[in-house]
Amino acid sequence: MTYQGGNDEYAREKVLKTLFFYVIISNMENYKSYYKKEYNNNKSFDLANTLSLLLTGDEVNPLSDNYTELVNLAKRVDRAVIYCPLSLAEWILVNNAGVYNKLCELSHVQVKAVALPKKYENISLLNMFAARALSRREVKNRITVDTVFDCLQKAQKKNLVVTSVPKLEKQLSNKYVDVIKVPNGMEAVNKAVSAIKSGDYHLIIVVDRDYEDCIGLTRPYSKSGLVALEKVMQKYELINDAVDVYYKCDCLVGMCPDKGCSVRLFHSATSAIGIADSNVEYFFTIKTH
Repeated sequence: MTYQGGNDEYAREKVLKTLFFYVIISNMENYKSYYKKEYNNNKSFDLANTLSLLLTGDEVNPLSDNYTELVNLAKRVDRAVIYCPLSLAEWILVNNAGVYNKLCELSHVQVKAVALPKKYENISLLNMFAARALSRREVKNRITVDTVFDCLQKAQKKNLVVTSVPKLEKQLSNKYVDVIKVPNGMEAVNKAVSAIKSGDYHLIIVVDRDYEDCIGLTRPYSKSGLVALEKVMQKYELINDAVDVYYKCDCLVGMCPDKGCSVRLFHSATSAIGIADSNVEYFFTIKTH
């Protein structure tokens, strides 16, 4: 094979690149069939108002909404633990019956929501605690808007974030929340269980990037991706068990992914399936004593 004067090496490189992009496009079409066309009415940033209302009776942002069904059912709780596995799209859960059915059995309320499908500096995750859509400028170094942590601090309630995600500690450094950095998701859960046992905190957020790291390398339906999904469920069950054992009060436990996974999968903010992948599903369990 030759190309412009017999450059065989250049020609081979061109062919390989063409084949590579053909495979990528083919994979995108296969994954695209799993996405729902309709959009959910709830927004992921409504979680902040919901948690604040349940724990204090006040709103972070009165102009935003809340998960009305959950607020009406739970009324008020003394403590809350929220598990955030990163990049776990709704379509992944729905198409894995074993994990999805376990979550449904465990949950009193399920909320379908639209997340910010952003890649920049944890903006999708921080968006969940600020009660309105965040801009890149508001998150560039430190989050500059009011959050559920600020609202709880006014009510003299303590907050904790346990995370395996880089930069999150810096981005929350001006907020009323303690941040514990850990190397991986399992260690995050272990630290959270210790915090639950101590009873020192009213709101605990557990941020786990293990699943995101795995699918970024192997894709959701690889053997490793499915194993990582099962581990997400196991970690959530551990958190629920710890709450059952150590909390003797009314509390809320939730599993709330930050966003879908198209940006992570295809490494592009302009991926053809990026918008639909902003659909996420939240699962909440209300425990009363």
